[in-house]
Amino acid sequence: MFSTRSLSRHPRTVVLAVVMAMALLYQLGTGLLAADASVYPADTADGYAEFWVPHSEFTGGIVDTDDPDYDPGDPCQASNPGGTWYLEPEPSCPKTVSITLPDLTGATGAEIYLDIWRGRDNRMVRYSLNGNPAVQAQGGADWSRTPVVETIPLAQLQSGTNTITFTTYGAYHIHDIALRIHGISGTYPTGSLGTVGGVAASTVTSVDVTGSEQITVTATVADADLVEFIAYYDGFDEDNDGETTDWHAFTRNNFHPGGLPQGTTIPASGGTIGNIGTDVNDGDDNYSVVWDTSLVPAQAGVRIKARAVRHGSGTRNDVSEAVGGASSTFELVRTDALVEVFTIAGFEDGVIHHAGTMPDSLDRTIDLPTDQSDWISAAMIANYWNNPYVALNGNTAFKAFASGEDWWSTSVRTVPLGDLQPGTNTITYSYNSTGGSFGQFMEQPGPMIVVRRSGEPRVDTDPQDQVAVDGQTVQFSVEASALDPSYQWYADGSPVGTDSPTLTVVASAADPSVDYTVAVTAQGATVTSGTATLTVVPDAVVSDDFSDPVSSQALWTQSDPLGDSTFTWTGAQAVLSVPESGVSHEPWTSGNRAAALFQPVSDVDLNVVAAFDTRPESRYQLQGVVVEDAAGRFLRFDVFHDGSQLSAFAAYVDGGSVTTRVAATAIPVTDGNYVRVTRVGDSWSLFTSADGVAWTQRGASFTQAFTVSRLGPYGGNAVAGTGQNAPDYHAAV
Repeated sequence: MFSTRSLSRHPRTVVLAVVMAMALLYQLGTGLLAADASVYPADTADGYAEFWVPHSEFTGGIVDTDDPDYDPGDPCQASNPGGTWYLEPEPSCPKTVSITLPDLTGATGAEIYLDIWRGRDNRMVRYSLNGNPAVQAQGGADWSRTPVVETIPLAQLQSGTNTITFTTYGAYHIHDIALRIHGISGTYPTGSLGTVGGVAASTVTSVDVTGSEQITVTATVADADLVEFIAYYDGFDEDNDGETTDWHAFTRNNFHPGGLPQGTTIPASGGTIGNIGTDVNDGDDNYSVVWDTSLVPAQAGVRIKARAVRHGSGTRNDVSEAVGGASSTFELVRTDALVEVFTIAGFEDGVIHHAGTMPDSLDRTIDLPTDQSDWISAAMIANYWNNPYVALNGNTAFKAFASGEDWWSTSVRTVPLGDLQPGTNTITYSYNSTGGSFGQFMEQPGPMIVVRRSGEPRVDTDPQDQVAVDGQTVQFSVEASALDPSYQWYADGSPVGTDSPTLTVVASAADPSVDYTVAVTAQGATVTSGTATLTVVPDAVVSDDFSDPVSSQALWTQSDPLGDSTFTWTGAQAVLSVPESGVSHEPWTSGNRAAALFQPVSDVDLNVVAAFDTRPESRYQLQGVVVEDAAGRFLRFDVFHDGSQLSAFAAYVDGGSVTTRVAATAIPVTDGNYVRVTRVGDSWSLFTSADGVAWTQRGASFTQAFTVSRLGPYGGNAVAGTGQNAPDYHAAV
């Protein structure tokens, strides 16, 4: 749906609803879809056989020409022909591994697991199965791990020997490879979760960790060698998939069947780490772990599942993921303290030393609240390669990993409160010559500082000004951190609303300007937010829900400058599609080359809301709103995917000149569905939202003189670099 209200020099409200079904994406896209959220994404019981490529197949990199063992007759001579812990193809030297699969009769689906390291932001990992066309792996970062699980066509696999060939135009590592086959015969563990916090897993609704910070979880499972307990919650993105709310677990490279664990032995608990705990079979069918929740904020929506593993022959595991089903959704409750987390949006990973070719230190900054008076303790969680020194604000440096800790796991270090300061904090990473002589990497998603505090109220984000038409429903919201807070809203000083961090009102022309505030009370203290003003303007307008293709096509002008976009009018929506291409389809210096729909508008103040059902998922897919003037100049407001995360962006484009108005700002994945643009006079603002009701401003409002001629929604893509294609994108408006 797309609705507009012409306000005769007053704000205009525009709503776009964009719907994209996965079936449509599969049909129009590549047909090869990445699995969502976590290396173990199953929400319901799911059995599969897991086949790990043995590390005897991992032949390292290519022998350097100055190496004494270099053979001039073999330019692709493997550095470790007998097998090692990694695989490193080069542009002229692909790497091929083999794995044997059993009879695939009955198979219903397949995925590939790749533990990618330094796959680059532009995702340079390419692989092909049994000589089929190569595909691009949907993971990569310049200096980080990005493990991925991707759906692969069953038709490309075969019983017996299978080959996987890795190619590249750069260099990267693969640390582990596995194939997951669903539907084939095997000895799959059976059973179910038992209890969560002493309550039946199927009925648990709340678990209070006050005082103990522990949750005991049990399961009864037959035919398993071990059971991995995995929790779904909002926390540290240890698997670097851009999702903080997912099934939290990832893998320790070379700790799976067939691995080479570099001077240590593969533990009986296997290669899954980052989960809440693993219990190894001790002779019966009873399994249990204790989840330490001390670094997990209180929250609703938590679930737990058990992933039961039975070791088969060779490198095979028979797996029952979410065996017996996951627990019911429950709330993690804490009444003695407030646990908060702080991260660096858009963290840029980096390297130090690098065999002497890079500086021996680098800095990153993280913003913390100005009021730290009730802080009790703090810790830092982060991913690294090797073991650098870390210092906060010039204070005493500490090693990322304490003595005896596994450098391939996630680092968790206590931080002295005196090392932290209000506002901007500088984190300095420096070279540790005994922590990996080659150098150290600071990996995505970057550090997360976890603070435990007594919970006095603090307003983190004030309610925002709103512009609405008469009769329009408007929601104000405040983001406050406090332990068991209460809220009291005020309209022009008079109490209104309920005890809630949100306030919903209906705009009325009888009250064209109303000031709203909210008082937050907790632990005997009260703080009051800043003021948000609701400005009500006249309503006069045009709407379109695309239910009538004839009238819709009469109302909208299709914009397809490159001649390869398609527009399909279904009677429920208009589908805007741009193809995979070596040419960008975006509003940029070559003009607005995106697939767009335009409606002429008067040069008025604006309030534009674009609601999308899907979000960009591949590098440089983008969607948003574009506003043009009669001379072809335009303003673009959008969200795009940079290969690792979603970001919001706004720019003014005048011919070949671009002025960035809102620099690329990382946003939560859920905020990619709604884009809002407001204009009051020459002041423009960009907002995003997860629900179209509660909005977060991205960047600061900016001033841009502009004579509006037309505007509308668009979908597009952009080429990441020379020789690369931009991914296709499809949106239904």
